Amino acid sequence: MYKKITLKNKIRLITVPMPYVKSVSVLCLLGVGSRFETSKTNGIAHFTEHMLFQGTKKYPTKMVLSTAIDKVGAEINGMTDKEYTGFYVKAEKKHLDLCLDVLSEMICNSLVAPEQIEREKPVIIEEINMREDIPQIKVAERLIELVFEGNPLGFSGAGEREAIKQFKKPWFLEFLADHYTGRSLVVSVAGDIDGGEITGKIETYFRNLPAGRRQGAVKFTGKNKGKVDVIDKKTDQVHLCLGGLGFSRKSSERYPQAVLDVILGAGMSSRLFQKIREEKSLAYYIQSGIDTFQDTGLFVVQAGVDKNRVEEAVKIIVEELKKTADLRQKISKDELRKAKDYWRGKMVLRLEDTLETALFYGAQELLQEKIRTPEEILRLIEKVTIEDVTRVAQEIFKKRDLSLVLVGEEIKKEKIEKIFG
Repeated sequence: MYKKITLKNKIRLITVPMPYVKSVSVLCLLGVGSRFETSKTNGIAHFTEHMLFQGTKKYPTKMVLSTAIDKVGAEINGMTDKEYTGFYVKAEKKHLDLCLDVLSEMICNSLVAPEQIEREKPVIIEEINMREDIPQIKVAERLIELVFEGNPLGFSGAGEREAIKQFKKPWFLEFLADHYTGRSLVVSVAGDIDGGEITGKIETYFRNLPAGRRQGAVKFTGKNKGKVDVIDKKTDQVHLCLGGLGFSRKSSERYPQAVLDVILGAGMSSRLFQKIREEKSLAYYIQSGIDTFQDTGLFVVQAGVDKNRVEEAVKIIVEELKKTADLRQKISKDELRKAKDYWRGKMVLRLEDTLETALFYGAQELLQEKIRTPEEILRLIEKVTIEDVTRVAQEIFKKRDLSLVLVGEEIKKEKIEKIFG
């Protein structure tokens, strides 16, 4: 059972004992991501994540910091998402103090050296170039831009090249002062730990982090207007991403939405996989997916299809989506049962890992109104009915317009628009 404590400087500490493992994961999540940026600062959350690995007062260079982790066989990494930035160390349990020392140094005592900022700019620009060159990533990012057009949720997480070139040390110091505060920080620790011991350690290592205040993001209030966008690029297959607004983290509809996702595009027995790959041989990969944010969500279908049969693939995918929303073609009881069991099994497997467990509890504390245990979530999944799934499908696939992005050569946009419309 997890335990939550709020420290004097407003850091929220989540501890999850897992006595059957020999490792520990310490995850620091801060309530800031790309949706907190402006067009002028797009990319600064991701760039800041990079900078925290470049050196601290105690670990003055990236080499010194990484050597401290490597010499005990531990893992360290960071992540920047739309609504949070995260840093973690996963190690053998006897190295807990090292985990806390390194992470607290990164968050509280980063050097943000001007010369290192300049050295890191080309690295990040190359990361952007890499993402541009991978059609699966490019098509998904462009869809997000369309669906959340006019809101920072549509910004690229990696940032924009021209904005990144302008960043200087004062920008980072202001960003850290605004967002790297006690009120914004959740420390989630999972593994073979003593919760009482952890509390004292966190208080010591993070004692200099000011409570500050937690900044808010621009709310999403727009309505998606379905669009078709084609990106001309030399590829051996056409990559497509189709999607639209889904439900938020705080919506009760997120559980039927999760079941719908499994039925449509999770696993080799899902509707889309069976229809598009197994029956029609149109694709190697096809899947659906969900992103949930605090005030909205995104439901997507992504595939790489035969470039000579693009129109056929789009038509069949749209038909399959509409079937789930059609009261005359009800989802079967067996299909519903299989989806729930699939979801249960994936959660069990995920939570055997200390880092995944730390993220499961930490992200809920940071982004939701309350933490739900795995058992509570599984009970909510179990309550989902066929009517619930159909209702959610109708909301996503009928009442809300979908957008479609395709990457490839010689795509006939006019034909796609007629099929898609």
